[in-house]
Amino acid sequence: KDRVYGHFSSLIDTRTLVPKAWKTGKFKINPISPYALSSFMYTMAGFMILTVFNPSKNYIGNQSVDGALLSFQGFLSYKADVLCFGRDSIWHAVDRTVASLLTLYFAASKIAFLGPTDLIFYILTLGFGMIAFSRSRLARSEEYADFQGYLFWHGVWHTTFPLGFVAWCSYRHSL
Repeated sequence: KDRVYGHFSSLIDTRTLVPKAWKTGKFKINPISPYALSSFMYTMAGFMILTVFNPSKNYIGNQSVDGALLSFQGFLSYKADVLCFGRDSIWHAVDRTVASLLTLYFAASKIAFLGPTDLIFYILTLGFGMIAFSRSRLARSEEYADFQGYLFWHGVWHTTFPLGFVAWCSYRHSL
């Protein structure tokens, strides 16, 4: 019970989760660096769903809703992870909560309809995404506090799911 509560309470926590040393202002994020722009991979995926793959007779779900949600997530990630980096902000809670809900929404709304090839996209994307997520968290830990490693792996985390989703949409669109 405490473990579940602890996980969900961290979603709505407005504190930044970076190491204390990174909160000093010494560690700045270049707003047009690859790390910063990786937030907009969600937006890119959303726009592609709304334009390149729309309409697609083989898309699973509502393209307009899915595209809009992904597009919106990119801006939330940028606000939380770049503009509010290293300082407490409501944007951290908003980003974590919306990203978690979107992940659940996309999994729940599509997984029951996936065929064998679709599942390969799903498993590979999930696997690479979880590796990037865990490496990002390790680099962010007080024990390691690897700033460049964090920027790299968090950027990969931001890139993995949108690219996997776009690859899957491309496959579905070609059927």
